Amino acid sequence: MAGGSMFGYIVMNKPEIKFKDFDLYRSFYCGLCRELKSKYGISGQISLTYDMTFVVILLSALYEPHTQKGSTRCIIHPVCKQPVRRNTVTEYAADMNVLLTYYKCRDDWEDEKKVTALGYSKVLQGKVKKLDQKYPSYDKVAANVIGKDGGNWFTNFTIDKGSNDGIEVDMNVIAGSGLVGIVTDVGPNYAKVSAIINDTIKVSGMVTTTSDNLIVNGSLQNMNENMVIEFSNLNDKDNKVAIGDPVVTSYVSNRYQQGILIGYISTLTMDSNNLTKSGTITPAVDFKNIQEVLVITTTKAELTGENKTE
Repeated sequence: MAGGSMFGYIVMNKPEIKFKDFDLYRSFYCGLCRELKSKYGISGQISLTYDMTFVVILLSALYEPHTQKGSTRCIIHPVCKQPVRRNTVTEYAADMNVLLTYYKCRDDWEDEKKVTALGYSKVLQGKVKKLDQKYPSYDKVAANVIGKDGGNWFTNFTIDKGSNDGIEVDMNVIAGSGLVGIVTDVGPNYAKVSAIINDTIKVSGMVTTTSDNLIVNGSLQNMNENMVIEFSNLNDKDNKVAIGDPVVTSYVSNRYQQGILIGYISTLTMDSNNLTKSGTITPAVDFKNIQEVLVITTTKAELTGENKTE
């Protein structure tokens, strides 16, 4: 397999790794390598790093997505097949690997005038433009939670930023990289937020692996029983959606900005109409413990000029 440490932060110390741990590491390393080649070709594959392999192992252990296991040969190992593990995390890591490699090359050119770095950045430039659209960034304001409704969950809560800080109704609220909810009321120095786990909330979502749309429905009952929320109206006619696939906010939503992580599919069943599927999603946010949030300071309506629906 190709690879190394493009960023220079992590280097594998093989003599100190147990055989079992090394096999796990190598299989994810090979999986990330295959992911880079399938998505970005040889130019993406040579950006493979130890750093991002560590991220894959960490996030896979944290979220436990469905992982495909197999074996394959490659140019480096043409005779003996090598173990391979791939999941939704390796897909995300492949994207991040290309992005970070591009910006590292740009830094090397600007700081040290490395011609090879400039050349490689130009090779990756078209891929990075597509990734910028896939992972949009938004201006945000940080806020602290200062109150909440009763119960175990942060279904409705109050933050310490308001209209004096530019906060408006319908601004989206996130914690970490996950969607928390939406601003429903604003005062000069406070704002109220309704979380996506609330029974009254519906969000237009999209499965990142297939771009299929669905509707995410808040469900306090499911949160209390299994710490999940519901989804419906998934048209997965090719049966490609799998347990562990990430769900993000869809571009078709009029209230939620595109591309914000909602969570990961945890159950999936065919509806009685044999046309659509429904199931549950494990939220990306811990709704039992929210102390700080980020408010995206542009509403979807301001971007699109459309009427507010879901």
